[in-house]
Amino acid sequence: MYNFEAVDAEGNTIGLQLDYDDDENSTVTLLDTYRSLTVAQDIPLKQISYVRNFGNTNWQSLYVPFEIPVTAALLEDFEFAYINGAKQYDDDDDGTPDRMTIESFKVKSGTLRANHPYLIRAKVKGEKTITVNEATLYATTENSVDCSTTSRLFTFQSSYSLLNYEDMVDCFLLGGGTWNLTASGNTMKPMRFYLKVTSRGNSQVIASAPTIRLQVDGEMTGIKASPISSPEGKDIILDLQGRRVEHPENGIYIINGKKTIVR
Repeated sequence: MYNFEAVDAEGNTIGLQLDYDDDENSTVTLLDTYRSLTVAQDIPLKQISYVRNFGNTNWQSLYVPFEIPVTAALLEDFEFAYINGAKQYDDDDDGTPDRMTIESFKVKSGTLRANHPYLIRAKVKGEKTITVNEATLYATTENSVDCSTTSRLFTFQSSYSLLNYEDMVDCFLLGGGTWNLTASGNTMKPMRFYLKVTSRGNSQVIASAPTIRLQVDGEMTGIKASPISSPEGKDIILDLQGRRVEHPENGIYIINGKKTIVR
């Protein structure tokens, strides 16, 4: 017999006793509306489902306590990615980074690990369910992973509890394809993660960081064409880092808001 506890949206505690040998009590459904989730020990189950409402088709953070096999059927509805590293750019060559990028790569096969941060994107918005059969609900641990440049440390911190702004001051939340500095009133639901940027060496939090964009398989997300048009009526051309380009060479560019290959 195993124990499972969650707090629902109304603040009520949900306590379940799960038994793998009991066909009627060997499944669990994790809801995106939880305020918190606690699993004290690993629980083998016949089925685990995770229900999440996707209000958009942008990349979002994902952190769940069970493994997810990346199958062809699952990829019909979702895309997944893992965080690979961080980059900094000094566009004006003044010695201070002007832009930061989180580099990620899509996961197209294999299995997503439990209690590990990933990115997820629903191809169509709305309520979606991920179901895994013959799975283990692992004990909930709020792990973090990090990557760094020579001057800054990027820490991706997970949570199984609803977090308020006070819990994430001077940190970044993923939204619209960009890591955005938290503001008063921001919250983060459980089974997600946020980003904290600190200075390497003295652990000083860098809250005045420039825009931190998300790059997936080499393509910058969240790029929109500039609303300012040139008086000559020329196309607005951006590279995949969002910088204006006057004379594009062979490669991939964002031209008037649309990704285009220039040959």
